[in-house]
Amino acid sequence: MWTAIARGGIGLVMLLFLMWVLRSTLDIIIPMGTTGAYADAASVARVSGYFGAMTLQNLTLIAALAVGVFLLGRAAVERRVG
Repeated sequence: MWTAIARGGIGLVMLLFLMWVLRSTLDIIIPMGTTGAYADAASVARVSGYFGAMTLQNLTLIAALAVGVFLLGRAAVERRVG
């Protein structure tokens, strides 16, 4: 069980770092994608809104939920096996 908890902690740190990298990349890409000849199109605004919803807080929540599901799965497997 302790191995799963340690792996869960390491996984959470790795996921948080990757979410931060994703958000940093989106901060660069979104302004480039929403400027230009078709910037006023409804589809551009819709897609920009989707990517704008990926705030660092939302991505952190998703990462925490993913690690929680991993830990619950590991606990279920270890209880069944052990």
